[in-house]
Amino acid sequence: MNEQSPAPEPPKWSWKYAVACAVALLVTSGAYVYLDNHPEFTAGLDGTQARGGMLVVEIEKFRSEKHRLPYGLGELGVTDSPFYYTGRVDGSYVVSYDVRPGESMVYDSQTKEWTKRE
Repeated sequence: MNEQSPAPEPPKWSWKYAVACAVALLVTSGAYVYLDNHPEFTAGLDGTQARGGMLVVEIEKFRSEKHRLPYGLGELGVTDSPFYYTGRVDGSYVVSYDVRPGESMVYDSQTKEWTKRE
């Protein structure tokens, strides 16, 4: 007679393991939601916001030397760029770039801050 041994039982999940997995999932989800709503922690991780800051410095340097805002980024020698620039009649300006579809980071020279716009 050829008797086969019974198949081994799969390991039982302990309730401690299940709770640990649930807590890890909640913490990860919470961190994602928090960081998504606070772009100052994640914006420009690829250096885009830092490059935007350098662009703002170039705009201010241009204004100081020429006593006016540039008409466009081309006047600063910027050609292939992810940035958008708009000079305003009141002498202020806005620099922005797309973070992802439907979301941008915007620098306003009046507030001197980057903000998230959806």
